[in-house]
Amino acid sequence: MPNLFWTKPELDLELLVVTELLNMNSLHYGYWESPPSKIDLNAIRTAQAEYTKTLLQMFPESISTVLDVGCGIGDNAAAMVSKGLDVTAISPDTNHGQYIQGLAGGKIDFHNTRIQEFTSDKQFDLVLMSESQDYFPIDVGLSQTRKFLNKNGYLLISGFFRNSDTPEFKECHIEQNYIEAAARYGFTEIERIDITSNVTPTLAYCARMVDEFIEKPYRLLERYAQGNLKFKLWMLRLFFSRQIKQLLEMKAYYDKRFDVELFRDRISYTRLLFQKVK
Repeated sequence: MPNLFWTKPELDLELLVVTELLNMNSLHYGYWESPPSKIDLNAIRTAQAEYTKTLLQMFPESISTVLDVGCGIGDNAAAMVSKGLDVTAISPDTNHGQYIQGLAGGKIDFHNTRIQEFTSDKQFDLVLMSESQDYFPIDVGLSQTRKFLNKNGYLLISGFFRNSDTPEFKECHIEQNYIEAAARYGFTEIERIDITSNVTPTLAYCARMVDEFIEKPYRLLERYAQGNLKFKLWMLRLFFSRQIKQLLEMKAYYDKRFDVELFRDRISYTRLLFQKVK
């Protein structure tokens, strides 16, 4: 699948850390109007809830049915159901369904599928892509959205866009390209909100977590092996070379992704509301 942030099975490790180790109910960024001087897990959880709250505030009042594309572990979908909306949620990740089953009294209609293969007889008032629009080509997302939207329905995107064609963050679509493509597919832009400054405190916290859960354990393990016997270190590298390589690749990937200054220079975290007009 084109444009995945991380295409390897280690994404399951990220899910496990977030949900089981950190006991968090969301995979998306947090939203702050005024971030505290020190950000801890409770602050992240509160900010993630605020992210969902402010996201739903962009929903037009007329909508009643929503297709949540790339629903994660379902916190946005559950919040929509609590507002009385009829929600269909899709994700290609087989692990997400087990988290969604117990949410919102079982009222979320979950489909374990990619947007490319999704089929439904239903039409929706709004298609939501919260941090998911970069996981598939622009044309795929827009053509499928048109197919499932009611007349005059809406597309709401909340996520990362590159500001220009830079080598960093190649997995992110360029915002202007997306807006121009949307127009070609019969969508008009209704509202645009840049929330980059509201979400970047999440990056600094995530960088600390990467250091805590990837860098430090690896260095401690290596130091232990070196300190006891060089043979142990050789055995470690021999039998776990693939896993070590993947772990360090993942750390290098996240070091770039969570670099606040690089992010601000190359990326806008944008919310775009479109309406289907033809």
